[in-house]
Amino acid sequence: MENLNHLTALTDWYDTAQGRQLYRYESEQLEQLLPNCFGYRLLQIGGPSNLHWLSSSPIKHQIMLTVDPHEKSVPNLFCANPTQLPFAPNSLDVILLPHVLECVSNPDLIINEACNVLAPGGFIIIIGLNRSSLWGLQHYYRMLRTKNPYFPWLQQFTHLYRLQKMLLENNCVIDMTHIGCYQPLLLNSPELIKEHSFWDALGAIGWSAFGSIYVILARKQIHGMTPIWDKNLRSALYEVKVGLAQQRKMNDDKAN
Repeated sequence: MENLNHLTALTDWYDTAQGRQLYRYESEQLEQLLPNCFGYRLLQIGGPSNLHWLSSSPIKHQIMLTVDPHEKSVPNLFCANPTQLPFAPNSLDVILLPHVLECVSNPDLIINEACNVLAPGGFIIIIGLNRSSLWGLQHYYRMLRTKNPYFPWLQQFTHLYRLQKMLLENNCVIDMTHIGCYQPLLLNSPELIKEHSFWDALGAIGWSAFGSIYVILARKQIHGMTPIWDKNLRSALYEVKVGLAQQRKMNDDKAN
């Protein structure tokens, strides 16, 4: 049984000063993606209870899933297990997973379930922390020294390669991968991210793959249909084709 208590810790952390700053950074990324993700139903699993960062989405029916039965902060909120979603297969158009995969020990379960209820042609957006970054190094260093993590909801990093592999195995193609936020964690400060940082300007040029935050936009593929020709139908079509060719030749002979 998957322990989902860290999902509640993630929602609570977004209400802290550092969480609100990360929320603003990630909102900017979503504002560029959501306007092009169309459909009828959008589901957010975990993350901040403030759904204002979905305001740029053209989808009006927005649902948030929580694991806390006492959570009532926003409308269209319901409590369920993200590894057993109460939706019919192929019924949702957009699914947003903000740091959810880092809150569980087996992210494959959530990815498999999300892709199962996602409609063909639908989008899945995943936001996470990059292990190969300054934040990742600082996190491991602090865990070795104090056993006290920077992010109380973080159980494990989900490597980008592993995540991309999980999506491909679930019939999803990756449309876009954004990696950003190259500055180190600001220690002993209410700020998590400093705006207009020198690190960000340098990192985007020098080590673009080592940003601390990644955003992945993937799309569920639509299975193509291969026509299976009936033998008799094929013969009939061939006869029609031959007949048309003969008729055309006769018309040409008469014209000459």
